Amino acid sequence: MTIQLGDIGRITQTETLKILSRGSEATNYRILQLLPARTNRVRREVKLSKMPFYRRIRLLAEAGLVEHDKEEAALRRTELGNRLIELVELIEKTAVSYVESSAKKNAPPPRHKVSTTYSRR
Repeated sequence: MTIQLGDIGRITQTETLKILSRGSEATNYRILQLLPARTNRVRREVKLSKMPFYRRIRLLAEAGLVEHDKEEAALRRTELGNRLIELVELIEKTAVSYVESSAKKNAPPPRHKVSTTYSRR
């Protein structure tokens, strides 16, 4: 089977969207933020029972975002998981800067304080 250049682009796009989709879901993202950590501590922190928790871990692992060491009962972010966290943090910083800059541009001009005290000579 020969892979064409167009196929590589399509596969890359599909995989990237899968990674972003799985990693950006709120609970999954919270799991990523907590890593590295022991499995039980993460499960308690995100308040999920075993089956739903391990289903999420499996999906995150399939997307290449986490590694689950069952012997050590530990979870770690992969390099890809680290990059996703960095990307979200960069987007957050950029959004905050944009909002702050927009607020300054749209703010009414500062008013000059008018003195209310009168002096008599």
